[in-house]
Amino acid sequence: MASTAAATATLFVFHTTLVSGGGPRRSTLSLIPGADTLPGLADPTVFAHTVGGLLLNVALFVPLGIAVSAHHIAGGLDARAAAPLAGATLSLIVESAQYALARGVTSVDDLVANTLGAWLGWLIACRTRRAAVRPRPAEGEGIADETEGVGNAFPPTVSGAARARGGRRPGPRAGGRRRSR
Repeated sequence: MASTAAATATLFVFHTTLVSGGGPRRSTLSLIPGADTLPGLADPTVFAHTVGGLLLNVALFVPLGIAVSAHHIAGGLDARAAAPLAGATLSLIVESAQYALARGVTSVDDLVANTLGAWLGWLIACRTRRAAVRPRPAEGEGIADETEGVGNAFPPTVSGAARARGGRRPGPRAGGRRRSR
């Protein structure tokens, strides 16, 4: 299932970047980071177009990061580096193909945005997985039970040992007794 999702995400990237869109056939190469993006961010007439392009480059690779993360988790592997590496590799292939096929601007900025998107996909997958496996409190347990040890935001519950002492909490040292010096 995870391999199918990764393959689907890859095909989607290829279709979106190389097949669809019939714009003019031109090929430019930009190997200086920020050379394409920074002037567009400074010019109010193309600012929205530049930001939109950046966001689309990031969003295009989020599904790949999620799929690679799922694939590596299913295989018992660590995906911390695998998702961004897969994003960077696929982006490098796509950017090279764009240049060779004269399908637009080949830019380091796109490579960085795509890699960021794959990493963001990995992060989303990790957060979603962590939230899905978080233990739920048993029925009858209050919010104080869930937050014990977090701070003084909620009053702590009285443990069985504290109930045996009449509800008192131990002092600064273990057992509640002070040591003499």
